[in-house]
Amino acid sequence: MNIANLLPNIFAVNKWVILVLACLYFVPAIKLLTFYIRSGRPLVVKINKTFGIYEHVVAWFRDSFGILYLLGFATWHIYIFFIFSEQINLLLGLLAISLIGLSVVNYIRKFNDRKIFLGFIVKHPDICPKEFFTHLLCISGIIRHKLPNTPNKTVNLAHIDFRKPTKTKNNLYILIVGIWSTIWLKKLSLVALKQKGKEFFMDLVTALSVVWGTRVVELIQAEVVIEGRDRLDKIEGRVVYFFNHLSFLDFTLAPLITVGCAMTAKKIKLTVSQRTVFGAWVLIFKYLAAYIVIGLVIAILAQDLSMGLLWLMFGWIPSLGIWGWHRNSTGNEAAILKSIHMDGKQYPL
Repeated sequence: MNIANLLPNIFAVNKWVILVLACLYFVPAIKLLTFYIRSGRPLVVKINKTFGIYEHVVAWFRDSFGILYLLGFATWHIYIFFIFSEQINLLLGLLAISLIGLSVVNYIRKFNDRKIFLGFIVKHPDICPKEFFTHLLCISGIIRHKLPNTPNKTVNLAHIDFRKPTKTKNNLYILIVGIWSTIWLKKLSLVALKQKGKEFFMDLVTALSVVWGTRVVELIQAEVVIEGRDRLDKIEGRVVYFFNHLSFLDFTLAPLITVGCAMTAKKIKLTVSQRTVFGAWVLIFKYLAAYIVIGLVIAILAQDLSMGLLWLMFGWIPSLGIWGWHRNSTGNEAAILKSIHMDGKQYPL
């Protein structure tokens, strides 16, 4: 049996092909119909978030394997049309091309809305991480998402408390959500670098590093207290901060001291000349593999697997540890992360 004999079966129209294409293109088709509607009302946000989760699951398959299949489908049926002059084949080929076009239009719309979202995050790095990822999901929903002028809920970066009466014990859930969150923070950074330039990229990564820190605290449902922030008020010039790694979380929470507190408490507008650099791209790629290996070892050997999993989740994206020069960052003594509270216990940092 050669490939020519298989093609009629591969590109045949049957109920399974129709069902799969309907599942893949449901959200883009509805979004096309609601193109002129843009809303951020609570009910619309709930609907958009639900379909946004679904879209995040299927979008990659649709925009990769789905498009490849449709290209073959269109080519085959248009070829059959020229051979046998069957109009149904021409219509099927044009329909496949239309679906490919719908994928492209949907991708461009999401891409443009995400660029708008990036500007919002640069202005509001203290946004509650739950609201941050709700906006991100709603951008992929069935109705165009309207961002508020300011976040509905913000986080006090000097004292973050996400403790709950009942703590989530599902380490797999924490792992999946943490990896998904980190991947999207990285993707948003790359969008900024390619589309808005290096200066905006540095500002965005600064803001996203704060979101990353608060997201970690939210996932593990902990409390983080920062003391000694006033020690960072009078130092001038370039500053390098070192953290002693008494825990696996200090490098993740570092932006809450150096960047987060300055941006929220002092309302400092970040520019290229006002940031504190914690690393460089060369070091990021050089030690990326090491972070992954360390995370795997910790995940296997740690008595508390959630701590090891957290390193595994977030250690492999140290690129979010790049922050710029910060003129007003301060003194010979650093602010300290005093402690973190989890499971009713206090852990020193």
